Amino acid sequence: LGELNPDARGVAVVRAPADVLGSCESSDTDLVSSASLVIACGLPDALVHDLGLRCWQLGTPLIVAGAAGFMASIRTVVPEHAVVESHAEMKQDLRLTAPFPALLSHVDGIDLDTLDPTDLGHVPFAVIIVKALQKWAAANSLVLGKDTIDIPYRRIGEVRDIVRAMAPVSDEENFVEAGKNLNANCTAYEIAFEVSQIIGDAAAAETSTSDSSNDADLQAFPSTSLLSDNCSKDKFWLMAKALRRFTESEYAKGVLPLSGTIPDMKADTKSYIALQRIYKQKADEDKAEFSKHIRDVLDSAGLPQDYVSQAEIDTYCKNARRLRLLRFTPIHTELKNKPSNIDELAFSEALYQYVMFRSSGMFFEKHK
Repeated sequence: LGELNPDARGVAVVRAPADVLGSCESSDTDLVSSASLVIACGLPDALVHDLGLRCWQLGTPLIVAGAAGFMASIRTVVPEHAVVESHAEMKQDLRLTAPFPALLSHVDGIDLDTLDPTDLGHVPFAVIIVKALQKWAAANSLVLGKDTIDIPYRRIGEVRDIVRAMAPVSDEENFVEAGKNLNANCTAYEIAFEVSQIIGDAAAAETSTSDSSNDADLQAFPSTSLLSDNCSKDKFWLMAKALRRFTESEYAKGVLPLSGTIPDMKADTKSYIALQRIYKQKADEDKAEFSKHIRDVLDSAGLPQDYVSQAEIDTYCKNARRLRLLRFTPIHTELKNKPSNIDELAFSEALYQYVMFRSSGMFFEKHK
C-alpha cells in the first residue's frame, strides 16, 4: 500500500496472532489498544474469543470475517455505533398539521380568492394544504395550530375534496401536487421510534438508569454494560441529552429541531423563497435553543464550551430526525454460549449459515 500510494503510512507485524495476543510485551499489548479498527480473517474460534474479549474491553471495533466456498460471514463486534447522518428515507417534515406561528402567519397572509389565475397557479402546495386543513379543522370544531390534528387515512379524502374545491381548474399543477402530498402531511407529528429510543436511553437521561426507566413515553435500548464510562464525554450522547432537554422544554413541546429544508414545489421563485426563508428562520431559532441546552450539558459535565463545535451542532440539528444507534453483543460470550438473538435467528435463513460456520470452526479447532 505504501508503494502504491506515497501518502500512505503503514507498519507490518509478521507474527502469529496467537503469539501477539499471548504476549505481555507493551509493544504487543499496544497493538490492539492503539488500533481504530481490527479486522480478523480466518482465525480459529479460540483466537477470535481472546481477540474479541480484548477489543470489547478496550472499546475497539472488531470485524470478524470468514469464507467457505461461495459463502461468507462478517460479524461486527463493538459495544455501540452511533450514526448522525444516516440518510434514512423519511416523509417530509413540514409541520403542516401543527404549523409554527411564522408559518401560520405566512399562510394567513395569502388570500387565494383575490389572486389572479397566474399567481394562484404558483402558490406552493404547503400553503394550499394548510389552507385546506384550516377548513377541515373548522368543520370538525378544531383550530389548526392550537388543537392536535391527526386525520386517519380513511378521512384524508375529505381534505382532498377541499383541495379540489379550492382549485380554479381540475388540472392546476400545484393543486394536483397538494393532493398527492396529503397522505404524508395529514397525520400528527411524532418522533421516529429510533430517535425516541436514543433520547429515552439511560445515557441521555438526567438521572441514573433506574430513575429513567420509569419514563413511559420513551422506549430505551436494552442496557449494555461497558457503555456508561464513555457516555459522559461522548459528543453524540452529550447532544442526545441536550436533545432530550430540548424536546421536553416548553419551547419545543415534544418536537425535534426543524431541519429547515423543504422539497421542490410547483411555485414561482418569489413564493418558494419566501416559504423557504420561513422554514430556515424557524430552523435557526430551534438551533439557537438547542445550543443553549448544549451549553448547559457541557457545564454540567465540566467540559469547555467549544468541546462541541457549531458545525457539529448544525449537523446534529439538521439530522435530528434521522439519528440512529446500533448496539452489538460481545462475540467472546457468544462463542462460549450461544447468540443472544437466537430466537430471531430461528426464524431466519441466516440460522443455517450461522450453524454451518460455527460447526466448521469447531471441526477445524478439534482436528487441527
